[in-house]
Amino acid sequence: MKSCAIPECRRSYYAKGLCEMHWIRGRKGQSLTAKSQYEKTEQERFAEKYTVQPNGCWHWNSSRSSNPRANLFYFRGRPVTAYRASYIMFVGEIPDGMLVCHSCDNGLCVNPQHLWVGTYSDNNRDTVRKQRRPTRNGAAINGAKLIEQDVRQIRSSQESARSLARRYGVSHSTVQDVLRRKTWAHVS
Repeated sequence: MKSCAIPECRRSYYAKGLCEMHWIRGRKGQSLTAKSQYEKTEQERFAEKYTVQPNGCWHWNSSRSSNPRANLFYFRGRPVTAYRASYIMFVGEIPDGMLVCHSCDNGLCVNPQHLWVGTYSDNNRDTVRKQRRPTRNGAAINGAKLIEQDVRQIRSSQESARSLARRYGVSHSTVQDVLRRKTWAHVS
């Protein structure tokens, strides 16, 4: 029985020295030696979907969204975020309940050297340490009903917390938190 003329193809002869799959590819004008998406390993498919940047980041280019957590790669039979797939492929499994965090602060980076595993708390501490999340307090917080002048007056007042709450249109607990410096601690 004749086999396909393409090296490493062990399928049986169909026409013009080729198996049926290679013969169809030839008729469509496709490469006879390139692997199809189904023949490629996950690492080969993954490598086609990023570009290496001068700063060392592997910039994800495929199925991009404005939300880096929505940049998916079909991995082990299901869609997974690209950076999680990268970590699993090149570093190892991710323990349950853990996140994959970026040391480079680039949500589109899938370089396993820029990824580390941590908890939500670890990721939040990293965010604060690198000053990626602006800390807002006082009147800068959306929906704040008090201003610094109100806080100073509340703290210097001899009135009860309930009457102060009525006067400023806030709850009794809000006034109590101001007095105990649980909130508005930055105001002296």
